[in-house]
Amino acid sequence: MKKNQKSAAKTLAILLVEDREADYVLTRELLADTYGDGVKLDWVKTRDAALKALASVAYDVCLIDYRLGKWTGLDLLREAIAAGAKVPFIMLTGQDNREIDVEAMQAGAADYLAKDDISAPVLKRSMRLALARQQHLTAERESQELLKKANLKLSELYKTAHQFVDNVSHEFRTPLAVIKDFAGHVVDEPVRRLVQ
Repeated sequence: MKKNQKSAAKTLAILLVEDREADYVLTRELLADTYGDGVKLDWVKTRDAALKALASVAYDVCLIDYRLGKWTGLDLLREAIAAGAKVPFIMLTGQDNREIDVEAMQAGAADYLAKDDISAPVLKRSMRLALARQQHLTAERESQELLKKANLKLSELYKTAHQFVDNVSHEFRTPLAVIKDFAGHVVDEPVRRLVQ
């Protein structure tokens, strides 16, 4: 039964942006230890290749090395988010640097992991939390969109109601003016007879 449940689970699509093959192999092994066949891992070495891959494939998670030749993972992170990428990004680095950690989180990374501290359980936890955060953000965006549509509909209904009240008010004023004028004649006529 467990085997069927595991095969029915969704395969995670992961993009690894890493310029060193040794780190790619290590990450691939950690993912295999954690998820077995439940992972589809794409590996690119450059910022440009990563931006192209992110624009063409719907990844569940993107793991980004901090050092990418003349670029940094932060550069890639910012560009990808500016281009509309909604995937959770996890920054990987060979150095445990608090400033880079904070900067990565401020730029939109879901997590920051020092490569020396990465193990299968640590990577699994980081990815689980990143995916949960992304689901929350997606639900929040969808709720905001629904709220925006509901407010627009409410605004349209308000305008329609306002127009209706204006029209009804106008339609009532016209006959009331005639009735008032006629009532004035009715009252004036008996008074005129009395005066004569």
